[in-house]
Amino acid sequence: MPKIYAAKFLDGTHWLGFSWLECEKRIKGKAGVKYKSFAQMEDAKAWISGERPVRKGLRIYVDGSFIPTNEYAGWSWVAVQDGVEIAYDFGTTPHPAASRNIDGELYAAWKAMEYLAKIQRKGTICYDYQGVESWATGEWNAGSSVSQIYVKRISEIKIWADFEKVVGHGGDEWNERADDLAKGVLIGKHVKTKRGEIIIPSKKAVKKKVTKGSTKKKKPAPQAKKKTKPVKKKAVKPAKKKVVKKPVKKLVKKPVKKVAKKPVKKLVKKPVKKVAKKPVKKLVKKPVKKVAKKLVKKKAKKR
Repeated sequence: MPKIYAAKFLDGTHWLGFSWLECEKRIKGKAGVKYKSFAQMEDAKAWISGERPVRKGLRIYVDGSFIPTNEYAGWSWVAVQDGVEIAYDFGTTPHPAASRNIDGELYAAWKAMEYLAKIQRKGTICYDYQGVESWATGEWNAGSSVSQIYVKRISEIKIWADFEKVVGHGGDEWNERADDLAKGVLIGKHVKTKRGEIIIPSKKAVKKKVTKGSTKKKKPAPQAKKKTKPVKKKAVKPAKKKVVKKPVKKLVKKPVKKVAKKPVKKLVKKPVKKVAKKPVKKLVKKPVKKVAKKLVKKKAKKR
């Protein structure tokens, strides 16, 4: 839905439209003119009339924030019943922000659904980041680790929530309230003592004015006390706490069972039979018979 622009002039007239260019033309050069943008037509009409818009039912406004000087994201939710704030909660994400303010937006929506489940009531989650609804309904595929954790956390408690988109910084009072809490926790404007607690705003005490002619007696003005020199008190050091030593339990050693050693059988060496060496027969060399060389008769050569 496009933004709605409204302008109020000093003569009591006003203008409503959907174009910033048209709005700029009408307010240019006009003294004392007031103008503002809105997400809902009823909010714009209520601003022109000076009345506060009231929406029926339980509505929970969620928001997240991130600044470069802080590695964690801020988150908050504000519960509004029939236009009256009934509860709120805020804090920082338990882990460093992986997707900047988106971590805070999804964490706030999860905590708001936890609140609805706790009180067992159906409510409308009013958000300004589309992923709060689109990942919850499955319209968007949860691809990042941040969205996957969000889908897993709300799988059983999302039945308590309906969803409604509001324009961030669009003039919605409760969206601005949630935005202020989410940013404030990062810069120290809003401090929380316990993580996860639900803080219910307390009613401001109204001071009763004393009317004229009242029968109540005025308390006498206190007399000025004489100034005395302050006595310096010596700081008493706290006594050291005695450390009581706990008795040390003595460990009783269990008797060790002695294992009886089995007797080792001694091997009896058998006597080695000595083999009698047989006498070596000496070979007697037989005398070699000398053969007498026969005389060869030489034949006489013929003349």
